[in-house]
Amino acid sequence: MDKNPIKIVVYHCTNLRLFHNGNQRSFVRERPGISLVAIPCSGKIEAHHLLKTMAGGAQGVIVLACAEKACQYLEGSKRSRKRVDYARSWLQKLGIEPERFKFVHLPPMDVAALDSLLKEFVSELESFGTVPPIAKTQTELTTTPR
Repeated sequence: MDKNPIKIVVYHCTNLRLFHNGNQRSFVRERPGISLVAIPCSGKIEAHHLLKTMAGGAQGVIVLACAEKACQYLEGSKRSRKRVDYARSWLQKLGIEPERFKFVHLPPMDVAALDSLLKEFVSELESFGTVPPIAKTQTELTTTPR
């Protein structure tokens, strides 16, 4: 029996038009451990989203953005890059490899580039080993009175 697949969450801008007609489901089904989350613009992602994703069990997170000059919302790609860098600084403070957060400008409709990026990222994450926990478990977070 195979070992558990590495859990990676990929936040991608819908303007990249990577998937249509249910292609996203088949893409994920063929790649165990990968979760795709479509967001209206990569600029909507916040550092705490990335950290919470890691605390929820992901071993790596990728933010896919449009090229800076091609961003439909003008500043979205720049904002998301800064937020990923900020989240990386928090990982470093926690003693976790900041390379577990990746920011990538991806050409529109290039699923092949995404596939090769995921393969490279999986091997990079495998070289790091396991992630130390960065937060309490989800049940502790929701049941502890404030």
